[in-house]
Amino acid sequence: MTTLDSTSESRRGRRQALLLLNVIGGIAVLASYVLWLGHPSNRAGALWGGVTGGWQYLYSISMVAAAAGYLVLFPYLARYVIDHEWLHTLFALVLFPSALWMPLTFEYVDGPTTGLWIALRCDLLTVATASVALVMLIARTPTSAPARTRALALAGSIAFALQTAVLDAFVWPALFPG
Repeated sequence: MTTLDSTSESRRGRRQALLLLNVIGGIAVLASYVLWLGHPSNRAGALWGGVTGGWQYLYSISMVAAAAGYLVLFPYLARYVIDHEWLHTLFALVLFPSALWMPLTFEYVDGPTTGLWIALRCDLLTVATASVALVMLIARTPTSAPARTRALALAGSIAFALQTAVLDAFVWPALFPG
């Protein structure tokens, strides 16, 4: 096998691993929502906490933009930045803590403790940090991607980071009754 073939095979393996990570992590995130939205503690929208009125509208728009942004940034990174040493780790730090957010929040709603609040905040800050790192990765890593493709991925990553690093990590906890 030539060096080119082994490099191509290695990149294919990294892409498959990244796809598997996103499938498993994505299922975990969606499952946490499905399993916990019907939780008895979600009476009167307990997950919104102190997020009311206009903030809920802003959050709803931002959540859709963040999801769309993720769907744009993932294929870009999988195609053009697959060789970056931190890529898989950053996705894991976004996906798996995201799957823990809802269970941690309901545990906190059911029996608030300082330890649970700290765990919840650490969880949100982990996702925030990883999402900002993804923005930086797209912005700073030279690629062969067309300029428009890169700009779209950057815009998507910024939308995702605004949701996770601003609204989820700082606004929501500030408004959540503690």
